[in-house]
Amino acid sequence: MDCKEPFDAVIIGAGIAGSAMAHALATTPRSKPWRIALIERSFSEPDRIVGELLQPGGVQALRELGMLSSLDEIEAMPVEGYNMIKDAQSIQISYPKGEEGRSFHHGRFVMGLRRIALQNENVTAIEGNAKCLIECSTTHRVLGVDVTLKTPTPADTFERIPEKLAIYGGLVIVADGCFSNFRNTVLGKSACKPKTCSHTISTVLKDVALPVPKYGTIVLPRGLGPVGFYQLTERETRIWVDVQGTLPSDVQGYLVERLVPELPESLRECAKEAFTTNRVRKMPNSFLPPMQQATSSTKKGVFLLGDSFNMRSPITGGGMTVALKDVVYLRRAFKDVSLLEDWSQVGPIIRRWHWAPRW
Repeated sequence: MDCKEPFDAVIIGAGIAGSAMAHALATTPRSKPWRIALIERSFSEPDRIVGELLQPGGVQALRELGMLSSLDEIEAMPVEGYNMIKDAQSIQISYPKGEEGRSFHHGRFVMGLRRIALQNENVTAIEGNAKCLIECSTTHRVLGVDVTLKTPTPADTFERIPEKLAIYGGLVIVADGCFSNFRNTVLGKSACKPKTCSHTISTVLKDVALPVPKYGTIVLPRGLGPVGFYQLTERETRIWVDVQGTLPSDVQGYLVERLVPELPESLRECAKEAFTTNRVRKMPNSFLPPMQQATSSTKKGVFLLGDSFNMRSPITGGGMTVALKDVVYLRRAFKDVSLLEDWSQVGPIIRRWHWAPRW
């Protein structure tokens, strides 16, 4: 099955970067608005332990994109800076006067971004698995993507019937995250593998008062990686632990016996209880340097955005801000492009974007 009329842009992934990019392109001032396809495996609320603290620069980017209301009604908490603790001594690093970040449940924020993007009549949501890029057999330019949909289940069957749909677009934007299925295809010989630098172990504390209200807390324990705390809601506080090297076989024992005694006294008991009784999650922390796109060794008609393109340690809390700043830059750069399928216009923009200051 084919989608006969091509979209102006096809975006693979409706996370932070993809949803913001869909809204940015959909609202670019034009006599004839661009038609955008936004493809996502599932539009239900994601459940992740990263992307939960947005720096002031990210809040400013949301404002510029007209997406600031994505922070409404998700219990987003104000963040005014960081409280750094080492050897029972602390120092506060405040954001510039008048600037404020936000912390929240990642999934709720993503749903807020999707809500705004999909309010645009020229954005079409397509739920399914993006399987492979469609290329011209002669030029090898990317023309679209094959998507496996899930059709409604007939009443007399127990299995869903997969249906393949070809989605064509003048420009394909890959924003499918850190485990991208398309990174190597897009970058070709330029591609490199993400490097796992450490692991994050995390859980949620209930009804905890941090040492300095409205400040994220970073503890630098002796002989261990950094530990962070920030509020998700009025009653919930995230704790994350950066573990270098191989994860311990007994994660719970490591946290309770090795880590908890190194925390500030006011946080020890609640952390011990949470690590003992709550859901403890872990994930790899990866580094992926941004590689130049739109070159002779990469595919035409497509580019990578967000974590599929570039990753840094979550300790910095900068990933979402970088992605949103990139979207702001690209929206401004694309406003004078007549056709997104014109790679002679789009390619140079992608190359300039690689080096352009966005702060």
